[in-house]
Amino acid sequence: LEDVKIDSFFESELEQRFVESLPLVRLDNGMTPRLNRRLVGGKQGYILTIREQSYSLKTQEIIHFAHGVEVSSKPDFLIESIKDEEVKLAVFMDGYQYHRDITHEDSLKRMALVRAGYLVWSLSWSDLQTKPGEKYDLIDFISAGSMENGMHAFQSQLDKVWGSLPVRRNFHDSSLVLLVRFLGNPKFDLWRKAVFVELCGCFNPDSFKDEEFRAKVEAKVKKVLPKPAQQAFFNLPEKRFVAWVPDLNHNKQSHSSGLLLALPEESISESDPDGMLAVAFLDDSEHKRTQSNYKKIWNGMIKLFNLLQFLNNPWWVTRQGTNEELYSDLEQHFAEEKFAEYQDKWGEVFELASPEIHSILHRLVGVCDPPEVGFELNDHSGRVVGEAEVAWPDLTTGLLLGNQEVYQKIFSDYGWNSYIVQGDDLPESLYRILGAGE
Repeated sequence: LEDVKIDSFFESELEQRFVESLPLVRLDNGMTPRLNRRLVGGKQGYILTIREQSYSLKTQEIIHFAHGVEVSSKPDFLIESIKDEEVKLAVFMDGYQYHRDITHEDSLKRMALVRAGYLVWSLSWSDLQTKPGEKYDLIDFISAGSMENGMHAFQSQLDKVWGSLPVRRNFHDSSLVLLVRFLGNPKFDLWRKAVFVELCGCFNPDSFKDEEFRAKVEAKVKKVLPKPAQQAFFNLPEKRFVAWVPDLNHNKQSHSSGLLLALPEESISESDPDGMLAVAFLDDSEHKRTQSNYKKIWNGMIKLFNLLQFLNNPWWVTRQGTNEELYSDLEQHFAEEKFAEYQDKWGEVFELASPEIHSILHRLVGVCDPPEVGFELNDHSGRVVGEAEVAWPDLTTGLLLGNQEVYQKIFSDYGWNSYIVQGDDLPESLYRILGAGE
């Protein structure tokens, strides 16, 4: 890998490695993906074909408020079905050295995408270096929680009714291989049922009536989970089965990472996957991030949420995110009135403004009034003396593209605050002026 040269088309070696690795995935039925570089939406992208399924693959697409997503993000790849809208899947290439310190932000952005109807798929270097059936360096939380006895008969019964075993028996594969498996046969409902059946194996029937164990789990929920996740847990019917992986009866680290599962009793009797609550909790506190096994835990967590997202009520939270109250405003479903308000106020701005400035604009939605696009600065006689891509005249503030830099001094002479757009950077002083820093 050290000798791989990065194509200028990609922003990182990991992204290039993903594109190179996709066609090399050979599954047990001999299926392999086909990938061809094409223009997609006027930009360089790919057409991905797996079996009879065809997808467009775009790079570095910004997904934000305009798409019904409460927290904006820029996945490395966006995969969408060509023939219909069955699949909208955001792929994130997570290098450990960088993402280990921002997992709290990653978890928030990916939950926002899932709640807006997207699928998300997180991949690390480990995923790109393993073949189908190979194990790699992670803690498999689902396998760690599976009981040898207990729920096996119930799982087998559901497998027979739903036909879920062919999907779930491959859950030990790397996330890259799982991604190819899903795209080759994107039956969301079948995957939802398969994940439900697999997670049922984490419950211990002996603990169903164990009040002491139940109290331990509820104490853990109150101690480490953010308020919205706590509310989701305690809003479930009182008669509910609970599990925490790793088992609290054997794990003495009260703040360790783990998987909370809760299932109303009626969901067991009715075999209802929609009743299950699943919360992946990563302890990403500073001292945990320095421990030797943290990378295994981190790898396990990003793979875990790749599967949990198929459930109706999935969560992925971290200790740092909880401490910073990142998840307090994340709604289960995007409010339609909020989206309508956006369309009325900001829709035209994004239609008219240069894409070069979109990444900054969508971060300002909801925190200031929309700007005027294509603003012209006039002198006292009405002659145009300067141009800004967007401007807030009442605040004498504007954003200039690179080719408008010649006007920056003129704006300054007229008492304006003007900023040259440079990538995704949003100057702190602009934030303050527009009210975003209040």
